[in-house]
Amino acid sequence: MQTAQKQLKYYKKPDLPKKRTVKIDGNVAYIDSGFAKKKVVQTKTAAPKKKAATSAAKPKKKTTAAAKPAKKQVKRGKGAVISTLALCFVAFCALALLISRYAAVYAIGAQNNELENSIAQTQAEIEALQVDMELRDDIEYIKNTARDELKMTYPTQDQKVTIDLSS
Repeated sequence: MQTAQKQLKYYKKPDLPKKRTVKIDGNVAYIDSGFAKKKVVQTKTAAPKKKAATSAAKPKKKTTAAAKPAKKQVKRGKGAVISTLALCFVAFCALALLISRYAAVYAIGAQNNELENSIAQTQAEIEALQVDMELRDDIEYIKNTARDELKMTYPTQDQKVTIDLSS
């Protein structure tokens, strides 16, 4: 049995330019790869700038494309550090507020427990007093207390006085 082999054809890729040119116009960067040169059409029409006299003016320094982003990165770095510090400060304040609220809740809970313990003790005292009142409400207890503690006795016949209310 024979196997069929697929024949592969390799095409040569077109030569690509090795250098790319980056042109920066305001906030827009244009990359020229060298294939086709297209004209960039600006959407905003800008008024032509007046050129100063070039004879007395100093020549402008040309900045490379790599130098401008480095300056922007430095500015962004400072801004990022400031915003990070501000965010950390806000987070710290929020956590401090949260912890202080938890402390306040804990303090109120401790006071609540103390009041509940006080209420329980008072309830126990009330129950003990009610039991004592029920015991002292008995007539036999009253007689015994009067005789033994207060040294009271029943009156005799000569101590009794009768009053006639019929008249």
